[in-house]
Amino acid sequence: MGPFSRALRATALVTVCILFLGSLPLAAQEDGAVRVAGSSVGAPLAQAVADAAGIPIVVDAAGAARGFSALCSGEADLAIALRPISADEEAICGAAGVSFLEVAPAFDAVALVTSGQPAFAQCLTQAELNTLLAPSSAGAVVDWSQINSDNPSTPISLVLPPVDSAQYVLIDALVEGDGLRSDVTTAPTESEVLASVSATPGSVGLVGFPAYAAAEDLTALQLNTTAAGCASPSAESFADRTYAGANPVLFYASAPAAGAVTDLLTAALSEAADESIAALGFTAPPAALREAGSAVVAEGNTGREFSRFVTEFTIPETVSGALTFGGGSNGREYLTRVTTAFTSIYAGVTQTTSLLGQVDGFRRLCNGEIDVALASGPLSDEQQANCEAGGVVPVTVDFGSTAVVLVANAGSDYLTCLTPEQITSAWSAASGAQSWSAVDASLPDEAITLFAPPAGSVEIDLLLNTAAGSGVVNRTDAVVQTSPDARYRAAAAANVPGALALMSFGDYQEALNAGQANITLVAVNTDGNCVTASSESLADGSYPLSRPVSLVVSQRALARQEVESFLWFAASDDQYDLLGNTGVYGLAFADMQDLRNHLQDAFADAQSAAAAAAAAAAEATPEATPEATPGS
Repeated sequence: MGPFSRALRATALVTVCILFLGSLPLAAQEDGAVRVAGSSVGAPLAQAVADAAGIPIVVDAAGAARGFSALCSGEADLAIALRPISADEEAICGAAGVSFLEVAPAFDAVALVTSGQPAFAQCLTQAELNTLLAPSSAGAVVDWSQINSDNPSTPISLVLPPVDSAQYVLIDALVEGDGLRSDVTTAPTESEVLASVSATPGSVGLVGFPAYAAAEDLTALQLNTTAAGCASPSAESFADRTYAGANPVLFYASAPAAGAVTDLLTAALSEAADESIAALGFTAPPAALREAGSAVVAEGNTGREFSRFVTEFTIPETVSGALTFGGGSNGREYLTRVTTAFTSIYAGVTQTTSLLGQVDGFRRLCNGEIDVALASGPLSDEQQANCEAGGVVPVTVDFGSTAVVLVANAGSDYLTCLTPEQITSAWSAASGAQSWSAVDASLPDEAITLFAPPAGSVEIDLLLNTAAGSGVVNRTDAVVQTSPDARYRAAAAANVPGALALMSFGDYQEALNAGQANITLVAVNTDGNCVTASSESLADGSYPLSRPVSLVVSQRALARQEVESFLWFAASDDQYDLLGNTGVYGLAFADMQDLRNHLQDAFADAQSAAAAAAAAAAEATPEATPEATPGS
């Protein structure tokens, strides 16, 4: 933050401290005042919001641990922290009968900034971040080529804030070692950090994110410290945890929240709080997170809303057992690779997979013959009834979708949106159309050229099974040219007017990333709406030439440790890139947390159902009665 923001935060801290020192204990405060305890960095935000809204509060800014202790003991109505409540602290609250509402009204975040056109790569992996800033690098790592051998030889020039600044503390938590390297230029304010970086092209400075956002002609380095890949600092990347250089400012209100406490939470989550958030050097949350927090307050939803990762399921190192899979072939490569990765790490678990089709998979699942079915759609009513008859409760875990796309020559604007019927006519041997006008009279008399993968490919299978309309996607005449190389097919379409190339969604993205020009995606027109393949349309299922990839598991099997462990492994952040690498798209990195939240709820339901079944079985078993003895 700049000098003005720093002064505001310092003034707020002084105000908090005065309130704290002059008004102990919290329990003895004036009636109606909200009792706040917690982080000295986050507490000024509560004070600023309360002052703006005219809400009386008293503050004990003695740290997050004190805040949670006061919340659990009933001394505070609101605890503030720049870290989630720990599992032990939550247990103490639970033992005391205290539940809480959790909201995130702001973020404390930093940015590593540079100016000019630096020659070094501007996305740092965790290892590169450590090499750049670790204390052991002082005097030893002095050139960007030492950070990454692909970087040209360029001297490293770093400008950091003082060691007691919030920015220094936050980045220090991401870097190995105690503190950061000492051979740097230290600037006392963010304004001076920015001025130094601007005056020295190629240098890198550390500032709070709001200071970077307000600056001109500066670039923020990306961080690649999660499976999501390179992430730039933004409110969205802070919220989905893809950018590591940010901490949420979390408010924990004792539930049920009412009166002034509810008013304070509502005010903190409103857009009216943005001025106070920015003035203190924080970043306002994205709209979706703000809306989620407002729903927590309005509905009184208690428990972890934004920090469930703290108490997540843990895979036991000694987990053992046997997993059985069945189902269809869509997503086969993903299932093969994720099961192989899991069993290579947890050798005590074996797996058997027999993919004979979705119908067979659901039949065997409902008969209790397998644990998990690989599916590309929901159970039919008849299949659901079969499961109910077998006492099997199916639980669906969605991992995204596979998709096939048609890539057109960019100059052929009449191919930007086609109906399913037009697509099947072009690719059908039955139609034999040689020109687009033969496919549809509204299209020009341009020759059709189709570039396809070899027969029997996944892409052909997807198009065959998802394209609607008359005809069959089975054309093999001279109009179709085949090649196993998707990059070749994309380049060929780029050079031939009226051409279409068939490939997977992932192959199309790779072609674009490789610099392929003069191609465009063909949208599919269903019910008058032209839908183009994208992460969004795959996530919501609106793109027609796609099929879901789901694992449908028996709830009875889900109560077993090895089944829980496998699904948890598949939903871990570390396995995120495996989805895209096997052609499964539609899940954003942040969705992995939602997936794990869903699994934790499913695990709890499965354990409860298993316990209830065991209790019912025990009750139904008659107790043994002593046999009569002679003479009794």
